[in-house]
Amino acid sequence: MKKRTFVYLNSGLVERARRENINISGLTEEALRQSLEIEKPRTALEHLRELLADVGNETSMYGDVYFTPFQIQSLTLTKVGPFDNFQADFCRNSINLIYGSCGSGKSTMIRSILLVFGIRHRYLTNRVFANGKIKLRLFPNQDSININSIETRANATRGYQCLIADDALERLPKNVIAPLFTEVKRLRVQIIMTASPLIDKSAIPKGVHIISL
Repeated sequence: MKKRTFVYLNSGLVERARRENINISGLTEEALRQSLEIEKPRTALEHLRELLADVGNETSMYGDVYFTPFQIQSLTLTKVGPFDNFQADFCRNSINLIYGSCGSGKSTMIRSILLVFGIRHRYLTNRVFANGKIKLRLFPNQDSININSIETRANATRGYQCLIADDALERLPKNVIAPLFTEVKRLRVQIIMTASPLIDKSAIPKGVHIISL
């Protein structure tokens, strides 16, 4: 369970952290864990449990994590953020990794998908969207409900077909990243994640569909 609280920090550091897309809340929580000697997740499965528990939590150390009820076939962006005319195709029932440097538009893609499902991200501003156009194509024949779970595959993704995670890998221990892909795949839903060059491509297992920006 998360609780809102006030933390007073140097304004210059806060602005720099925002520019570099650093999760201040996540770092603060980690510092508290260390001070209180609270055991943090160690295995890939433990991290996945925490990630799923933080779905929709804007202060999660795993970045922005959401579920959607349908799997996505393609996303087309016209005059949105850094994209003049761009299309990305996704694979069904697979892990799709949007891979690119800071400022390349990874988060813009995620936030555009969320907007189609009625979730207006706080950083998808009018300046980013401007007079742009978002087109989302869904895979056909998605009238059944997938029921899976982290352990018994019975509850964690009940009623959902796609897990979207922006910036979920950046602060994980390097030795957890490859096993995490294995655990995420076992959810048996479509996965759309982002990653920057801070994540070595050699840690990405074969079979992951990579969309390079």
